[in-house]
Amino acid sequence: MDYDNPTTWPAGAPAPGSTHSSEFPYTFGMLADFNYTQDDLTVEKYIQDALVQFIKTGNPSTTAMPWAPQTGLVIVIAFGRIT
Repeated sequence: MDYDNPTTWPAGAPAPGSTHSSEFPYTFGMLADFNYTQDDLTVEKYIQDALVQFIKTGNPSTTAMPWAPQTGLVIVIAFGRIT
């Protein structure tokens, strides 16, 4: 996950930025525990919608966030590219 809200971790946390498991509050709807923004709510919806689509169809594509299968060894789904 490359989306980062610096307020989701305590000030002075040893690993600032988007870290391992930083997607959990967005995936499981736990943003109320943090100082979240409207952008956070948007990212939460993108992640949850993609997860539901993947469970239903095997493809995480949504209308808001299409995903094209990659042919290389590395697959990246970039959540949080809000413009």
